[in-house]
Amino acid sequence: MILSNLKLGAKTKTILCDSDSELVIPATTLAEAVWILERGRTSIPAPKDVILAVEADPRVVIYPLDQEFLVLLVNNFGI
Repeated sequence: MILSNLKLGAKTKTILCDSDSELVIPATTLAEAVWILERGRTSIPAPKDVILAVEADPRVVIYPLDQEFLVLLVNNFGI
């Protein structure tokens, strides 16, 4: 589904297809995706589809947005 998106870059497709990749999703990002889906602003049929896909993929790690994670972001990514 997502890999057929024409806006997705080649490097991103490579990472998403690599079974050795670890995909880190902040909990707030996942919550925002569900919020967008609930409002019908995407072609993904239902929020549960995203949740099921995330739960089914062993490469996905959901990170809480806490102080420790914010420090990690600032120190490593300049956010």
